[in-house]
Amino acid sequence: MKPPPSQPEENDPPKAAEGSDPEQDHIDDQLLRRLSAVMDEADPPPEGLGDVAMRALTWDVELARLAARVDEEPVLVRDSGDSTRTGQPVEESFEVDDYAIDLTVEPGEPGTVLLRGIITPRVDEVTLTGPTADSRPVTCDQYGRFEVVVGVSTVAVEFIGSDDLPRRTPLLDL
Repeated sequence: MKPPPSQPEENDPPKAAEGSDPEQDHIDDQLLRRLSAVMDEADPPPEGLGDVAMRALTWDVELARLAARVDEEPVLVRDSGDSTRTGQPVEESFEVDDYAIDLTVEPGEPGTVLLRGIITPRVDEVTLTGPTADSRPVTCDQYGRFEVVVGVSTVAVEFIGSDDLPRRTPLLDL
């Protein structure tokens, strides 16, 4: 009975396949030895590099999400500095099904705006969402009005209608 074949060690160079070129195998072995020597001399990666690399992977996901949102619906583009530069509020109005949404964007602290809105017929709560911001629920008063300070970003106003169906405005560049 033959003994079982020995398992190759992790650092052993791969064995030449039948019909392979011995000269090429020699060149490959030399290259692997040089690469191994370079890796032995290289500094280890900085601490925390793995975390940064993993976060960088999410940038692609966020960019893809932003691109998908922009592709799927129009963005109401305006110069995001309008209200802050002129000091005047900027007003936008939307109709979503049977709901009217009036928004006023006013300058706030640097990098922020005051977003005031009213939804008719009244809803209890709206949620500000967007490809560049986390979802943020905002309670409406008894008349359907809401007010919130937000960072300059791109948002949509989402809400649940009286028929329990979700609705949202187009994206608005604040």
